[in-house]
Amino acid sequence: MGSERKRLQSSTTQRPQTDTHPPENSGAPTVPLPALGKQRTQHETKVVPVAPPASDQQHGASERTASTTLPLVKRPKSVLQVSRPRKPGDVVLKNQHTIDLMLKYQMGQAELKKLKETFHYIDITKEEEISYEEFFEFIDEHRNPYSESLFKMIDANGNGKIDFEEFVYALTMYCMFTREEILQFAFRTFDQDDSGTIDETEFRKLAEMVNDGKPLFAGNFNKALKDFDKKNDGVITFEGFDLLNRRYPMILFPCFQLQERIQRATLGEKHWLRIHERYYEALKDEQFRRRHGGAAPPVSTTTKLKLIFGVGTFEVYQPN
Repeated sequence: MGSERKRLQSSTTQRPQTDTHPPENSGAPTVPLPALGKQRTQHETKVVPVAPPASDQQHGASERTASTTLPLVKRPKSVLQVSRPRKPGDVVLKNQHTIDLMLKYQMGQAELKKLKETFHYIDITKEEEISYEEFFEFIDEHRNPYSESLFKMIDANGNGKIDFEEFVYALTMYCMFTREEILQFAFRTFDQDDSGTIDETEFRKLAEMVNDGKPLFAGNFNKALKDFDKKNDGVITFEGFDLLNRRYPMILFPCFQLQERIQRATLGEKHWLRIHERYYEALKDEQFRRRHGGAAPPVSTTTKLKLIFGVGTFEVYQPN
C-alpha cells in the first residue's frame, strides 16, 4: 500500500508533493492535511444498527425502511442564514439521507466543497471511491473494529469502499455526535449479540480493541467488571458503561480522539464547533417558538451587530 501510494503520488500532476494543503475555500478555514501514515491492520467487526444512508441506487441496495430514514428537516430560517442561487461548480447531492443531514445541521456549499477537496485528496486513484485503509491512513488512525464500524454501517455492498456522499454522511454524523452519542455508538458496536448489555467477553474485546490490544485492569479484570455490573448479573448496561467511562476515561479515550482527528483533518475543529453552535441555536429557537405559539425569538444585540458587519452569516444547502 505504501509503495503504491508513493508511486501514484509521484505520477499525479494535480497533487504536488510539496503541497500538503488542499486549495483554500471561501467560507471554510484552511486545514493542514495530515501526513499519510503507515498501513493499518485489518480486523473483523459487525455493522452497527444506526440509521445509515447508502447510495442505494448506485450500489443496488435494498429499499430502506421508514425506521432507518432520517425525517425531513423543516425549521425556520435563521436570521444569519443567507440564500443564493446555485452556481457552476456547486456540489450537487443525490442521496436524500445526506441532503437531510445537511439541512439538519445547516451545512452548505462552503462545507461540501471543502469535504469534496478532502475526498479527492484521499482518492489518489481517482475512482470516486475511497477504502477504509485510505481514510484511516489519511487521519493517521489505527483501524480497529470500533473505527471501522463507522464506515461499515454505510457500506451498502460490503466492498470496503465508500463514495463521496457516504463519506460526507459518515464523518458529519460522527463529528456532530455528543459525548453521550459517542458512548452509545461504542456500546452498540461491542454489544455483539444486540442484547442491550455487554458481557465479560464483549467487555474484554472493547477494552483491548480500542486500545490497540494493550492490557487494561491487569490482574484485576473481574473486579473491574463487577464494579460496573449494577445488577450483579455478569453484564454491564449502558448506565454502567457510562459510569465506567467517568471512572476510567482513558479506556474509551480513543473513541473521542477519533472524533477530534476527523474534525481536524476535514473542516477543522473550530469550523465544526461553529456548526455545533448553529445547530443548538436552532434547537433553542424551535423551543422558543413552541412555547410562544410559533412567534420568533427576539434578535440579540450580538446577532444584530453580526448582521451589520456581515459577520457569522452562513448558507445552507438548497435541494432541487
